Amino acid sequence: MCDTTFCELWQEVYTWAVENGYTLTSAKKGYATNDAYKSFVPAMNFSWNMAYVWLNAYSEYKGLEPVYYRGNTVWRDDSSTSDTFKWDRTKNGFRLPTECEWEYAAGGGNLAETRTIYSGSNNIDDVAWYNDNSGKEAHPVGTKKPNQLGIYDMSGNAREWCYDYKADYGTGELTNPVHSVYYGSGYKVIRGGGIVWRYHGVNESIYHRDDQDEFYKMSTAGIRIAQNAAQ
Repeated sequence: MCDTTFCELWQEVYTWAVENGYTLTSAKKGYATNDAYKSFVPAMNFSWNMAYVWLNAYSEYKGLEPVYYRGNTVWRDDSSTSDTFKWDRTKNGFRLPTECEWEYAAGGGNLAETRTIYSGSNNIDDVAWYNDNSGKEAHPVGTKKPNQLGIYDMSGNAREWCYDYKADYGTGELTNPVHSVYYGSGYKVIRGGGIVWRYHGVNESIYHRDDQDEFYKMSTAGIRIAQNAAQ
């Protein structure tokens, strides 16, 4: 798993995609007053559908196999949702993390001796841009401390779409569960809080779960890229 997608990478792939048969809605550079930060700012204003089609484009751009399909066809049009969605887990391309993958990485994975409230610290200001310190602006990735895995901004800055529908995990022991179908709200999971969320840092906790309709372009939502480990 890597850091939040920069606007420069998003634009590079978007340009390639529309020139190579993709129909893809435009995201935006994370907002800052007078465009104060010129580089490494997260791309935001993503819907879940946009994220999936962009990730397929990024996979093809890098010579990898796209992982998301509509019916039996690679999903290349984020306005097309008529056929059944499918994630082909045998493919080697880029994808969104599952909710459990996201939380495991945010908590420092196997390098974390103890779990912290936020990704890398119990002090939110060490690791996160959020309502109280962001000025409600997106900030360049990597300007706060990373977590134990060396990953930045899993608390705060851009909110991050995950693969799963939001659902109750119950009380029993589970190993990497994935919610691929509707269970409750029918909304997709978003994690990490963000630059405008209040509640004294509650939303930026690595344990806090939000959700939103998959078609909704959330102005503060971005994506974090995942990929299957090489076999």
